[in-house]
This record gives sequence, C-alpha cells and structure tokens, in this order.
Amino acid sequence: MRKKIFAIAVALCFLFGAQSAKADPDWNDKDVRWYTYEDGFNAAKAQQKPIVLLFFANWCPHCMKFSTLFHDAKIIDLTKRFVMVRVDVDKNKSISAKHAPDGNYIPRVYFLSSALQADLSIQAPRPSYKYFYDERSPGGDTPPGSFALSLEKAAQRLR
Repeated sequence: MRKKIFAIAVALCFLFGAQSAKADPDWNDKDVRWYTYEDGFNAAKAQQKPIVLLFFANWCPHCMKFSTLFHDAKIIDLTKRFVMVRVDVDKNKSISAKHAPDGNYIPRVYFLSSALQADLSIQAPRPSYKYFYDERSPGGDTPPGSFALSLEKAAQRLR
C-alpha cells in the first residue's frame, strides 16, 4: 500500500512540476540577454546603453503572451541596443512599486537612459495603462507593432 501511495505521490509531483514549468513565460533567454534589476542598472552605466525595464509575473496570462514577442527576429535585433532588465513583481514588490507612475499592472515596460532616467513619454498607444504593450500589436502595422516602434524610438532618443 505504501509503495502505491509513494508511486502516486511521485507521479503527481512529476505531473504538477512539469505543468508549472510549462506555465512560466518564455522570454527567450537564449537570444535576449536579460539582467536582474541591480546588475542591469550597473551594466547600463558601464556600457552607456539605455535600459528596457520590464515588469512581469509568471502567473500572468498577458505576460506569457507578451513574452512571445521576444522570439521575433526584429525584437531580438532591437534588444541588442539595450540593457534588458526583467523584474518579477512577486519577488520584487518594492522595486515594482517604485516604478509605477500609472499603476502596478503587468506586464509594463519603461525605457530609461544609461543615467537611469526614465523617459515616460515613450508609451504604448492607449489612454490608460500607458506602459502595457499588447502582443497583438495595436497601433503598429504588423506584430510586434507598437512595441517595436517604442524600442526604435527609445534607441534613437536615449543614448
């Protein structure tokens, strides 16, 4: 009886472990160099590159969908002009609260200079939730649309 319970427990752990691993967003760590908050800010200063500061949560359905943009060849190419910083809001609540000029929603993206100054004029094309980029590309011609346009604008403006 104990062997059966143990076997069932192992099977359930394997099943739920595999499902939770599948549930995390895929930010394409292979092609996009992601930094932690502190390491990214230090790298931006040292490399004199602007920052893309992205807030997300692993459980967030929009974050999962948004993460797919980082597999787009155009987005991958554009990220090379930036220090890419990804912050999990569940693990970094105080950092998230510090960067929430219009709310603590997710995903949200800010563009900062290498001197760590945010350019809050670079926004998604929407009246509210200004830093939430829709993976379906509103305001852009083709996916990844508006996010790619904002990356291009930030690369030109923030040096």
